[in-house]
Amino acid sequence: MKIIRQGIALLFKTVLLALLIAILIPPLYFAWRASHPMELPQFKGLTYAQFTEWRVISCKKYLTTSKEEEANCTIVRHVAADLYATNIAALLIWVEKPELFKYVTPYNFLPTMWGMFESLTWEINRSESGTLRFFGSIPTPEEFEAMKLELSANAIP
Repeated sequence: MKIIRQGIALLFKTVLLALLIAILIPPLYFAWRASHPMELPQFKGLTYAQFTEWRVISCKKYLTTSKEEEANCTIVRHVAADLYATNIAALLIWVEKPELFKYVTPYNFLPTMWGMFESLTWEINRSESGTLRFFGSIPTPEEFEAMKLELSANAIP
């Protein structure tokens, strides 16, 4: 009886460890990928972190010219909006067109989901209500760095 109980405890621990790994790996992979240049040419070589920072900078510039409240210009809101919108869109695509996912395996799942995240982020941001409508075209990494330098130079009194 003791051996059976130990076997069940070992199985339970193994399942919990596998579940913990399955829950932790996707966010860690996405965080790692956010610091690498995005693959779509529309993003002009920006990383997701730079793209998000550019949207915040552009949002602040837009709000200073339009005199609206600045509460909507936080990185957390932009990232949360991207993640929420892309996950909902991915779920709808998966439900409506499951044949698109027939080549997704455990080995290419995360890169495939990142590619879908990039594509959906682009589509959402260029939509009628997306940020690109208000903030113009995406800068190159060099233009973005110059924009940050200009912003920090203007901040110094």
